[in-house]
Amino acid sequence: MHDFYTLEDPGKRKALLDDDNSEDGNRKRLCLEKRYSFSSKTTDRFLRSWLMMKAMSQGTSFFLFKKKALRDYESLMEDLCLLEQPDEYLEKEWSHFARTLIKTCLSPEYSSVVFGLGHYDAGSIHQMIKDEIELVTLGIPRKFGKEEQFSRLREILWQAYNELID
Repeated sequence: MHDFYTLEDPGKRKALLDDDNSEDGNRKRLCLEKRYSFSSKTTDRFLRSWLMMKAMSQGTSFFLFKKKALRDYESLMEDLCLLEQPDEYLEKEWSHFARTLIKTCLSPEYSSVVFGLGHYDAGSIHQMIKDEIELVTLGIPRKFGKEEQFSRLREILWQAYNELID
């Protein structure tokens, strides 16, 4: 039997829990359902929220419409489960997300530049990943006074970074 947290495919992770009605299985299932939408198309809510936060920081409405931006931001925080007290199961799901995010950033598709005509070198990619972690878990939260809510996710992301890159 595969370890639930080593599987990449969300459908396979869900299927692994289908017949598990234990307390452990139920708690894993709850976190998995918070992270993924399993409708007609599987959506990773954590990744979507992460990318939306990153995009939000680059838009002008971020600075011009602060009240609306705060509401939108808090909604994204909710999707990332940052407004609840994390337990060991949520932290393990965040860790799975962190590893998935970093592995995606290390993939050849992420490193291509201008329609595949060039590539970033490994050092540049590593710096871009560091910058993104800093932006999403510290820079943007600081603008809204939300650094504390990101502290545990930030630690988990750096731990994953250090395991996969350093």
